[in-house]
Amino acid sequence: MLIDRILMKLFCKNESLRRVIYNRVSKSGLLNPEWYLQNYTDVAAANIDPLEHYLRYGWKEGRDPSDCFSTQKYLEKYSWLKKENICPLTHYCMKDSNDFKSSLWNDFFKSLLPFSKQDKGDLIAEDVKEDDENPKSETWGFIKNKYLNIESKEVNFEDLDKTCVGRLRIGIGITKFEACLLPSKVKKLYVFFTAAGNGNNYPTFHRASWAIRFDGICLCLDDPARNEHVFEGAAFYFGDKNHNYLDYALNIVRKIQSVYDIKSEDITFISSSNGGFAAIYVANRVPGCKCIALNPRIDITKRFKKQFNFSDADILQMRERLDVTNFLHNEKTKFFLYFNNENELDYLHCKRLINAYGKPVRNGLTCLSKNIMLLVVNINAVDPHLVQPNWNFVKFIESIMGKRLSKSDLDLCYKLVDNMRKTAQIDIIKRSLSDSLSEAKK
Repeated sequence: MLIDRILMKLFCKNESLRRVIYNRVSKSGLLNPEWYLQNYTDVAAANIDPLEHYLRYGWKEGRDPSDCFSTQKYLEKYSWLKKENICPLTHYCMKDSNDFKSSLWNDFFKSLLPFSKQDKGDLIAEDVKEDDENPKSETWGFIKNKYLNIESKEVNFEDLDKTCVGRLRIGIGITKFEACLLPSKVKKLYVFFTAAGNGNNYPTFHRASWAIRFDGICLCLDDPARNEHVFEGAAFYFGDKNHNYLDYALNIVRKIQSVYDIKSEDITFISSSNGGFAAIYVANRVPGCKCIALNPRIDITKRFKKQFNFSDADILQMRERLDVTNFLHNEKTKFFLYFNNENELDYLHCKRLINAYGKPVRNGLTCLSKNIMLLVVNINAVDPHLVQPNWNFVKFIESIMGKRLSKSDLDLCYKLVDNMRKTAQIDIIKRSLSDSLSEAKK
């Protein structure tokens, strides 16, 4: 009973959930629109929808939805409904059915689907079929077991060749990069930088599962600085004052490019947050490539000045290692930057970037310059920083980079944004429900 009260309260307070309830009450037949308008002429005169009026106001005023249901008698039986501001007819339609715990949730989640499979068109992934000649055509589980769930192969940077696939520990300079390379016959290279703090598991290969979605070689690189520094938070592939790990990462990418004879135009860097910073930095040094950075950090000067106690002279000397704003002026490399400004820190980095171009911060998809596409959104979530485009959205992003945007491009982009918004809404509801249940158990 307590659980039902919590669920009922949650459903009635959430706008999207309430729309589902309205639909259920309407189908019940217990609210007769004609009877309601005939008996309550003030509602008819005001030209208000009977269902909307009763569920929002009518029951509070003691009105009945039809001659088949008594609001007053029902409230006498369930007195707590009035205190919780829950409509008695809503409660009646759900209290004794499994709808409340199963089909009602299903209806709600279906209502959140942004568009049909047909609308998505080419964004729907083909069924992954097995092909012994192309290991990436296997299922992700197969790839994970074959290439990731194994011991890392030690290899020096100079010795990288086509036999170096799967888990690698690449020695370069003063450090070793944990990496994962998934081969393909397609001469394209996707580079994914891990975006994680020092407190997370090492090594971690973010978006490695995207390998089955992208046609090309996939190289995942974790930040060795995460395993070397003792401070909390992201290490940004910084290395130390005298050794730039991002330059090391660039050399690894260049070596793989050479081994597989890949053109710069066929290289795409993808990452987020601190990994987004790394993607921008390295992509700037590979003219002609593409870079997709999601909620990236743009200027980390203040953070590292405090973290390493750098002097002003140090900061001046390492400026390019701490601020990638000027890198984006490289017109040969195509950049796509996404920011969810619902997160305060993401907003600050977005503002830092856009102000450098003398433009105001505005939501939507725009071209910041000839080579920079910018998507700014405001999506509330449990953690707004983690609200980022998924693999099919990123594939769409890659397809529109460097081209003139059409209306259909914009429409599809905003549908995909709406998908993220609705997914975030589901997470908020789940968190709210979990918190309510935990509170109820105390």
